[in-house]
Amino acid sequence: MANPSKADHSNLSAATLSATPHLYRIQGKFLVIRRNAVLPPFCVMTNLPVTPQEMVVCHLSYVDSDSGLLLILSPVLGSLPFLFKDRSSEDTCMVTYGVSTSYKRSQSKRALLWLAVLFVSVVAVAFAIFFKSVTAIAVSMAFLWPSLVMLVMTFDSIGVTKKTPGEFWISGCHKSFLSRIDKPLQFDFPGRL
Repeated sequence: MANPSKADHSNLSAATLSATPHLYRIQGKFLVIRRNAVLPPFCVMTNLPVTPQEMVVCHLSYVDSDSGLLLILSPVLGSLPFLFKDRSSEDTCMVTYGVSTSYKRSQSKRALLWLAVLFVSVVAVAFAIFFKSVTAIAVSMAFLWPSLVMLVMTFDSIGVTKKTPGEFWISGCHKSFLSRIDKPLQFDFPGRL
């Protein structure tokens, strides 16, 4: 899973940020990448041009659907495959992609909204337990789990949907971004000579 807000920008250089078209291709609505792919300097979510500081180096992991189902049923147990995934394993790849500042701002606002819903749900569960109201517990729990899942999903911009030998199928990229990078053009950062 990717978390663009916790990106490591320390080792990014102009050479590192040169797009590597031989390491990615478009397959329908998926971006198919190989390890260490560097995508063109456009936001994967909004298709806006990005600066080198807005490029994100991320380790993406493929986790089978059973682990995803376990995450929904039990967030604590379901998060274990994600937390202890070896970054050097065959199911993990590193990719560099752009996330615009405007998208990060809107992502933060959505996260605050879901955090507020989660907080209200937790307080409602506590009050429902205190007053021993089964109906109130059920209603407040009905808001608690979805708000927790939505809070986690807010930070999940792109993700690995499928893995084939040597390739990772990425979903979540905007259609216009996919159509832009599908053209065989040389990309460079805006304003860079």
